[in-house]
This record gives sequence, structure tokens and C-alpha cells, in this order.
Amino acid sequence: MDYLLTSLGLMSGTSLDGVDASIITSDGEENVEIIDNKFENYPTNFRNKLNNYIKNINSRDDIEKSIKEYNKTEKELTIFHSKISNNILKNNKQKVDLIGFHGQTVIHRPDLKYSIQMGDPNLSNIVLSLQKAAQENDYDKARELFHPEIEVWNGDGSIIKGLDALDEGFRSFIENYKIDLTPQVWISIYSEELDENWVLLWSYEEYKAPDDSIRKLFAQESFRIKDDKIIRVNQFQRDLVE
Repeated sequence: MDYLLTSLGLMSGTSLDGVDASIITSDGEENVEIIDNKFENYPTNFRNKLNNYIKNINSRDDIEKSIKEYNKTEKELTIFHSKISNNILKNNKQKVDLIGFHGQTVIHRPDLKYSIQMGDPNLSNIVLSLQKAAQENDYDKARELFHPEIEVWNGDGSIIKGLDALDEGFRSFIENYKIDLTPQVWISIYSEELDENWVLLWSYEEYKAPDDSIRKLFAQESFRIKDDKIIRVNQFQRDLVE
């Protein structure tokens, strides 16, 4: 491989003690630079809850029979992984090309040729993929991440509805501006009452226009995910004054 990638790796072991996170830069062959390593313990209550659940799982059928408890525990697990990811990236002011999310082993049956890992990286990954596409000025790739019924609620009170309106409002901007996005915090959440999945994101943003003028912003955004697509975006932004 003739280029380097910066990656964040997350690992939780069968001891259920917590999560290890590492940032490395590598070409996947010979060159490896360790940027940082971090470990955080699972909170005691969550570790006990996770341990008790896993003790009762001996087959796929056991998971299907307890799917509500599985889903709820998985949400907590994913949020914990998101928090340690936020912390290590923020401490190092680091952007990454790849995130490896192992999840937590719930059952390992090599005799039956399957293993099940608890953890749902999809929600955060959708939003991070959107940011990456924007920074690469690839509007078509970004567009694929949106639901046909997308609504974007802007901080000025205006609302963009549907993919055609999205094209009109964002294609030229994404394709012609140099975009630099630095996530500070992102959190995946689930509302049981509404049965909705959301990702909350705080980030620093810098936009360089074709005339070389630069605008720097702090953004607070929320993304509702439906059917693995972004169906709602709420945007709140303020200019940074240096």
C-alpha cells in the first residue's frame, strides 16, 4: 500500500471490564505509528447488567426470545463506545479515515461456525460517512445517505423538504467549497417513547469559498435515522470569532 490511513480501533473483551481504544496511522503493511491508546471501565451497574444477560445466552434462539432486552443493552453499549471514541479523538484533535468497532461478544460458537457481537455502529457511521463525503466534495455519495422524505430544519427557520430541494440547496455548495469538519462529540440515542433513532453531533466547521473567503462555525446538529437513511436534520450554527 502506497499511502497511510489513520484509524480508530475499539475492542471490548470477554472479561467485560471495559473498552480499549487506539488511534494508529499505518499503510497496512510495514509502517505503523501509534498515536494514542485509551481504556475506560464499564460502569459497574452496566457491567453487571451485561454480564447477567450474557450468562443466559447459549444460542441464537435465546437472543430472539430476549430481543427487547438485547436491543436496550446494545444501545447502552454503543453509546459507551461513542463516548470513549469522542474522548480519544478530542484529546488528540485527530481526524480518522476508518473506525473499527468490534462490539461485545455475546456468544461464540466455533463448533456451529458463528459468533455474535453486540453493538450497533450504523447510526454514527451514517453521519460520519456524510461528513467524509462533504469533505471529499462528493455530493452524489452524500445524497445516497438521505431518505427520500428528508427534511432539513435550518437555524434561520427555513426548511428544506425532499431530495430535489436538497439538490438545489446543497449540491453547488458541497461541490465547490473546500470543507473541513472536525467532530467534537457525537452520541447515538434511541427514544423508546417515539421509537426513533437519532445521532447528536457537535463539530467545528470551516468553509473556504471559490473566492478564497473563509467562514468558521461551531455547529450543533441532530440527525434522525430511519431505514438506515437520514430523514431529518436539525441545524444550529454560530460563527466563530477569532
